[in-house]
Amino acid sequence: MLKLRSIYNALAGNNIGSLPVFSNYKNIVSFYGTTTRKNITTISSLKSNRKDKSQYTQRDKPYKEDSKRVNYIKTKKSLYGGDLSSTSSFKKPYKEPNEIVDKNIQVERIDQLTTVYRSKNKFNDQLGSDITGTGIAFQRLNVSKVLVETLKEMGISVPSTIQQLTIPEILKGGNDILFASQTGTGKTLTYLIPVIQSIKKAEELETAKNEENSRLPRRPRAIILVPTRELALQVMSVAKKLSHKVKFSCTTTSSGGGDLLQYLKMYKSIPIDVLISTPGTLIKLIEEEEIFFSKLQHLVIDEADSMFTVGKGFDEEIKQIVKPLESRFKNRKSEGFPPLNAIVCSATLTEPLMKVINEFFPNIQKYSTPTIHRSINSLVQKFIDIKGGGDKHAALLHAITTGQKITKKNNNDNEINLENDSTIKQQAQKRILIFCNSPNSCRSTEYLLTENDYNATSLHGEIPAKRRNANWKEFLNGDKNILVCTDIVSRGMDIPDVDHVILFDFPNNPIDYIHRIGRTARAGKHGVVTSLIAKYDRPLSNIIQNAIKKGTSLENLNKRINKLL
Repeated sequence: MLKLRSIYNALAGNNIGSLPVFSNYKNIVSFYGTTTRKNITTISSLKSNRKDKSQYTQRDKPYKEDSKRVNYIKTKKSLYGGDLSSTSSFKKPYKEPNEIVDKNIQVERIDQLTTVYRSKNKFNDQLGSDITGTGIAFQRLNVSKVLVETLKEMGISVPSTIQQLTIPEILKGGNDILFASQTGTGKTLTYLIPVIQSIKKAEELETAKNEENSRLPRRPRAIILVPTRELALQVMSVAKKLSHKVKFSCTTTSSGGGDLLQYLKMYKSIPIDVLISTPGTLIKLIEEEEIFFSKLQHLVIDEADSMFTVGKGFDEEIKQIVKPLESRFKNRKSEGFPPLNAIVCSATLTEPLMKVINEFFPNIQKYSTPTIHRSINSLVQKFIDIKGGGDKHAALLHAITTGQKITKKNNNDNEINLENDSTIKQQAQKRILIFCNSPNSCRSTEYLLTENDYNATSLHGEIPAKRRNANWKEFLNGDKNILVCTDIVSRGMDIPDVDHVILFDFPNNPIDYIHRIGRTARAGKHGVVTSLIAKYDRPLSNIIQNAIKKGTSLENLNKRINKLL
C-alpha cells in the first residue's frame, strides 16, 4: 500500500524535490507578492528559500487563502475519510487553477462519492448502424466485390481506420503485419477479409494449373490462434457469415465437450481452409500428427497482449507452434510451398509486448490508430468511492439499479434519458457484465445476485468445461441477463447489447482496465462503465481518472507505473 501511495504521489507531482527546473543563473521568483533574487537550481532549493507565508503581505493586506479553495480542500478531505460534518453542502467541485482538463471531457460530480466522465467528441471511427455507404470504400482497399456484398449484408459498408490502414498491406503479402486499435473497431474483420480473399485467390491459381488435391483434410490454409474457447467460437461465427457468398470452410478446435467435439471430428474428416484454435489444442494436434502445414499461408495471432505476456500468457506454446515454421518464415518463397506470413493483432501495444513480438517476428511491420489506449468516445465512465469499510455488495446492487441512467441521441441529436423510456429501458437491461478479480469473488457475487432475485450466471477458469459452455450459452441466448466473470471475458469478446459493465473488483493495471471497459460501447454504440473503488483501489483509480480528464494515453500511464514498481 505504501508503495502504491508513493507511485501515486510521484505521478501526481508530489515527489519531485530533486527535479531540476532552472539553469544556474539568476532568476526573479515571486512568493506571495514579495520578490526575491536567488540562485535557484532545484525545487528543493526553492522551497528552502521560502519563508513562512504568514510573514508576507499582498498589497498591504494580510495573506488570506481563497475561500473557494478552502471549501474545495475540505470537500476533498471528506471524500477520503475526513469529517463530513465540517463540510458544507456539496454542489460543484472547485477546479484548481493548475488542473488540466481536456476540452473534450466533461466531468460531473453526481454526489460526494460519485464522479462521471463523458466525452464531448462525436468521432466514432465510421462505426455504428447510422453509418451507411455503397461499399466503394472497401473496393478502394482492393477487397473483392463478393466480399464487399457480403459485408453490406452484414450491415458494414464503411471501413474503420484500422481496416483502411491494414487490409491493403495484408493483401499485398510478403510481410509480417502487426496492427493495434481500440476495442470494438472491427479487428476480427481486419484480418479475416484479406486472409479469406488470399485463400480464394490461391485456390483459383491452383485450379488454373489443374493441380490435384489442392484441398485436403488436416491441411488448413490459415490458422487463427486465440486465448479462449469462447473467443474461438466468436471468430468462427464471424467467419461463417463471410462464407455465405465466399465459399470456404472453417471450424474451431478447442478443449471442452458438446459442439467443440463435433468441430474437432469435422476438422479431421473434411478439408478445412480456416482453422481457429487455442494454443494448447493446436500443440496437441501437432504432437499427435493430426495437422500439416504444407498448405499454410497465414498464421494469425489474435489478442496478442494475452498471448505473448511472459509467464502469464501462451508465449511458450507459441514458441512450440512457430518453431516448425521458422524456415518458411525466413524463406517465404520456398519451392513447393505457398508464401507464409504472420498477422498479429491487439487492442493494446506496450513496449514489453512489442519486444516479445519482435523476438518472434523480427521484421514485422506495425500499424496502429491514434486513438489506441484511450477511452471510447461513446462511453460514460462512472467511479463510485466505497467509503471506509463500506458495503461493497450493497454498492453493487445500487449500481445495477441506477446503471441504466444513460443517455443516447435521438433524431434531433438531443440527449434523452433511457430511464424515462420503458421500451429502451427493457432493452438496456438485457445484458450486464460484472468483472471480478478471482473465482472466489465471482462465486460470492453470483450468490448475492441470485439471492436478491437477479437472473445471473458466472464464467471463470475454475468452472468445468461443459458447465462453462452452458453458462456462456445461457448468457448469449438471453436466458441469463447478468454475467459475473473474470478477465476471461475481457479480451476480444464482442457481446451484443451489453450496455453496462460493472467493475466490482477494480483491475490491477491500466491495460486490464482498457480491456474490461471495451466490452461495452462497441461499434459506435453507447455504454456505461461503473467502477466500485475500495480504499486500496484509490491510488490506481486516481491515476486513471487523472489520465481520462487530461485525455492522455493509458499505455503511457502503465509505462510510468512499471518504472516506479
